[in-house]
Amino acid sequence: MKKVVSSFKNTVQRGQENTNFINWSNLGLFQIPSITGDKVRAISLRRNYLTKLNKEICNLDHLRVLVLRRNDIEKLPEQISKLTQLVYLDAARNHIKFIPDGLCQLNSLRVLNFESNRIVQIPVDIKHLNKLYKLRMGSNNITDLPNELYDLTNLIFLDLRGNHLSKLTDKVANLKKLRSLDLRGNFLKTLPISLAELTELRYINLCGNLLDSVPYNFSWFKNLEILDLGCNNIGNISFNINELTNLKVLFLNYNMLSEINFDLSELHNLEFIDLSNNELTEIPQGLMKLKKLKRVNLNGNLISHIPEELLRMQRTDFFTKIE
Repeated sequence: MKKVVSSFKNTVQRGQENTNFINWSNLGLFQIPSITGDKVRAISLRRNYLTKLNKEICNLDHLRVLVLRRNDIEKLPEQISKLTQLVYLDAARNHIKFIPDGLCQLNSLRVLNFESNRIVQIPVDIKHLNKLYKLRMGSNNITDLPNELYDLTNLIFLDLRGNHLSKLTDKVANLKKLRSLDLRGNFLKTLPISLAELTELRYINLCGNLLDSVPYNFSWFKNLEILDLGCNNIGNISFNINELTNLKVLFLNYNMLSEINFDLSELHNLEFIDLSNNELTEIPQGLMKLKKLKRVNLNGNLISHIPEELLRMQRTDFFTKIE
């Protein structure tokens, strides 16, 4: 699938077409031109003014890549189910409210992108897309996740940011292969204990939720490299953050932390930490021992004294004003 997408991007210029690839991106199209030939494998129609997808496209038996990003499409036809070879569908930044049942029959799909639409519900039949490894559903109007979503056990990348989610269920633990999880900008108040069973995760973004704590077993994320818990209501760190030894980037900004009650000296790979806009009165223990640290943000705290050894560090130019 990657070879098809790469070849499409590198071989075909805007407005050109050949036997296998058509690139009609950014041409100001209000409707899709007639397509000749039945061997087309990839089509890009991004950045036009399309309001619908022609049924003619649904007859392209060999189509593997379809890019519809940045149009005015309000719905996809049920006939999309005929695109049985489709592996990559990008319908981001349209006005789509519903995912058609027919799309859930495309069990060859590997990548599905519906971000920045108006979708309110993920259909239960999404479970049939069992080859899917990347799913983008961010910036929609989704309030609940169907249990069937957790049957997509080949998912590696899941983006649900900017929705109206208030909970995750324990079934999230089924997504054992997940490496990237983006849930920022939702309404999550708590997290299931089972979330920490996703030990392949490298990236977790929970920024901008309503969390006042995180599960004690977050220390299980031994492979985690980026953790964003910023812009929540967290008053204390209840897990041993020092066990996240692969962590490179940590955001805890805009919370209610009065102290970091763990020594940070074991975070040998940490390069960036943002603790700004909390209620800290002291520099976290072990911070000055982190040799790979490149940037620290402690703005907006109650720290009155910076240790002299910290000021002597070569990285002091990365410290902005401490209030």
